[in-house]
Amino acid sequence: MATFHFSKKFIERCEEFVRNNPRIASSPQELIIRSGRMALHILKEKFGDCEISDSENSSYSYKHYSNRRKARGKNSGETVPIRIPDEDVNKVRQFIRKLGLSRTVISFYYFATWMVLLEIWKLPEKPPY
Repeated sequence: MATFHFSKKFIERCEEFVRNNPRIASSPQELIIRSGRMALHILKEKFGDCEISDSENSSYSYKHYSNRRKARGKNSGETVPIRIPDEDVNKVRQFIRKLGLSRTVISFYYFATWMVLLEIWKLPEKPPY
């Protein structure tokens, strides 16, 4: 799982949304992950699948973004770490690499979650367990 540091104010908005919509998500982490998955689905319908071959994928590195996020997260009390499955992160990386819809993975997750928080996109209820 990859760890991303989201602003505390953003996570507070997510917590408020989760409190008011418990059937959608049980935590800000779940809300962010589900929003990202839905965004990929919606955007793939619009733009098509954007899988990258192994040779293309290996020539592009996100290491510098990851290090910057970790450094900022350790030094600031204004961020909250959220863990996102590696498989999801890799799909987002491929998608933004191919289409350039955002610059970083975290900005994609901010975008996707804000679309849900602003009720522009309707996140379906969680399936019963």
